[in-house]
Amino acid sequence: MILIGNKMNVFKLFFILTISMLALTGCLRSQATIVKEKQANYIGQPIETLVMLFGAPSASGEINGNEFFTWTNSSNLNISVPVYNNARTSGTISGSGGSNRNFTGSTRYTTYNNTSHQLNCTLTAISKAGKIIDITAKGQNGACSKYARAL
Repeated sequence: MILIGNKMNVFKLFFILTISMLALTGCLRSQATIVKEKQANYIGQPIETLVMLFGAPSASGEINGNEFFTWTNSSNLNISVPVYNNARTSGTISGSGGSNRNFTGSTRYTTYNNTSHQLNCTLTAISKAGKIIDITAKGQNGACSKYARAL
């Protein structure tokens, strides 16, 4: 039995359970790995197949008799993390007839830390004589998922 003492413990427990479930279902697999697994479906296909999927490449060129085609994707990941706070206050209230009363109190409140992360992914296809011979993706899952889903 797990005893939960405060909201922070609940948050930690929820986080651990969520990550565990994602790991068990395979959702934490690298999108670049998924692209690599799916590349077999495209080896030997005309490079135009990828152009039809992803549009015009961001860059292209030739190295050692092979052509390369590069597509890039960027996206922002915005995260809002709760922070649990306690505030204490005290003071004196002046009453009628010169009577004063002291008071103290505390309250709990939640604030949020917002962060933004830039995610990038580069998909590169290598072709020889117009036929795909290799596809690789490098970058973060959030940005590479565009390519992994489309393939």
